[in-house]
Amino acid sequence: MSRKFLAIFALFACLHLALSQTTTLSTKPSQVIEFFVNGARGPSNSYDSTWSSSEWNKITAAGVRQQFILGKLMQNKYSNIFTSSYDPDKVFVLSDYHYLNVQSAVAHTEGLYQGLGLSMKSGFPVATAVPPFDGTAVNSLVQALSSQPSTYYASNPNLIFPTIVDISSSMIFERIYGSSSCPNGKVWAAANMKDATYTSAYATFKPTIDKANVYLKTKMSTGANVITFVDTVLVDMYDNRAYPGGMPSTLVPSLVAAYSWFVYHQEYAQLIQRQVSAYYPVTEILSQLAAQVNGKSSAYNAVIYSGNTYNLYAILAAFGVVTEDCLMANYRSLQSYGGYDYPNCVFPVFSSSIVIELYNPTGSARVKFYYNNNLINFCAGTDGCPYNDFVTLAKNSIGNLSSSTFKTKCNY
Repeated sequence: MSRKFLAIFALFACLHLALSQTTTLSTKPSQVIEFFVNGARGPSNSYDSTWSSSEWNKITAAGVRQQFILGKLMQNKYSNIFTSSYDPDKVFVLSDYHYLNVQSAVAHTEGLYQGLGLSMKSGFPVATAVPPFDGTAVNSLVQALSSQPSTYYASNPNLIFPTIVDISSSMIFERIYGSSSCPNGKVWAAANMKDATYTSAYATFKPTIDKANVYLKTKMSTGANVITFVDTVLVDMYDNRAYPGGMPSTLVPSLVAAYSWFVYHQEYAQLIQRQVSAYYPVTEILSQLAAQVNGKSSAYNAVIYSGNTYNLYAILAAFGVVTEDCLMANYRSLQSYGGYDYPNCVFPVFSSSIVIELYNPTGSARVKFYYNNNLINFCAGTDGCPYNDFVTLAKNSIGNLSSSTFKTKCNY
């Protein structure tokens, strides 16, 4: 074998070794970013008179339990990051200022660190008192929970409380629809609920709506009515209550599918709505990833945001995980065979979560995106996206807006 050939062979061997070292993902991510929806709560309206007004929009025992379990699932999955003791220099928890979100953040953190979560009172179906996460992982945790009733965690004197409440102007948790920071939000939404697509969709959903109206004193006659009513259906389901008017549970999946479409169409049907609604949370995600990739001393290993349904829906809509077409396809498949053609194209119900993982930040950095623990493949393969590709994807999802162009688009 010639020296020239040996030299070439050695060169290729070194290149192969270098490439294999830089493209192989670490076993565990170096950073995780989580956005989650608040735990189950009381209703926002009076459709169901069994709820007192003092319970409206307040977290329930089921919601506390959901958030504890979600936190514990995160701790199990990312034990390299959520160690036995809380380090505020490495883990940052930020909550929307509403008390519902703060309590969700507290229960979530309880699951991350103390691991002393309590169970539900008897009679609560497991399926409605846990987050929409991998069933096997959830079931093993549920079996290990205490038999004591779940309580409001604010009364627990032993709580770790590393939650910072967001009272800044960052707008990470802002809902563009109806926001004073985006006057065009209401204009866009009003137009969407009168357009031809809405009219056609309402006709498609009408058989399900008519079946539900049989049980209701206040009938649903618009998509907005459906949104208001199904909010009550969801809170009743998670609190193990009978549905208003004695409506049967068999109607619930189709009603929720219709509700999901109407919420999406109202707030995210137009491209500009998707871009401005996701602008602040996506910008925040990119900022946290960049701090880790650039080796900043202030970078966190975990950043956790206790938000709302519309925060997750905005991100999912901007990234194209959820679209009007797949929501409608799921409604039709429910009518056809009782299942979902697109299992990831679903409304982010209570305690839903988006988790973004960063691997190899100082090498060939890669990013993975999960919705309710399901990997969403934006790039080829199952190892996520190269960091730069994910950044490009994320910036494109918000139309490469800046703070100034955001204000221009919103007429602010």
